[in-house]
Amino acid sequence: MREQGRTRRLMGLGARTGGALLKTRLGGQADWRALGEALFEGLSELKGPAMKLAQIMSQWDDLLPPDLAEELARLQRQAEPMPWPRIREALVLQYGDIDHYFSEIEERPFASASMGQVHRATTHEGETIVLKVQYPGLAEVLESDLIQVRRIYAVRPLV
Repeated sequence: MREQGRTRRLMGLGARTGGALLKTRLGGQADWRALGEALFEGLSELKGPAMKLAQIMSQWDDLLPPDLAEELARLQRQAEPMPWPRIREALVLQYGDIDHYFSEIEERPFASASMGQVHRATTHEGETIVLKVQYPGLAEVLESDLIQVRRIYAVRPLV
């Protein structure tokens, strides 16, 4: 069920993007900033490969309209972090009792990205370290997104 919700969200973002492209092809004006804001919000929440692709595309000069590229570039520096309880679960799965290893972990990450986020932590010896935490369920998200790409690729028209 979770895969279907993700797929539905990605398809909705794709349809909105396709609609804006079609509108410009037919001589109309698209609101690239509004589309970029919608893509930022959606991809920031969904994370994973779709967000990574948007980050990469935003860096290519002349690939996207400037307003759209500017909004997507925000994914590189302002992506919404995953809530601490989900990150804590991932750390417990990895380490077991995290209090055994760390005297403190900052709940608010100092960086968040498409595949994970980074938290400052302090060891019991007083050493400040960084914890790069892969988002919980990322393997399933990657597999789900690859399945969708395979489906799209399979129905493309033969040229």
